[in-house]
Amino acid sequence: MKIYKNAVMTDRAFMHFDNIQHISWNYHEDYVEVKVYSGVGNPIIKQISSKDLDKLVNRYAKYTGVELN
Repeated sequence: MKIYKNAVMTDRAFMHFDNIQHISWNYHEDYVEVKVYSGVGNPIIKQISSKDLDKLVNRYAKYTGVELN
């Protein structure tokens, strides 16, 4: 998964952050399974590192204007 300033790209799709409804994840021993949901049906499911998950969530939060305390 490539994580851009305002989009993500996988081997299946390129999705602008505007089209993301929500992101969920599940930690495993060696990877994190991430599901990126949009309004088109099934989520995009990818295995990424916890470092990439942090990058994705931080960029998505910044893009959407979500601020941490």
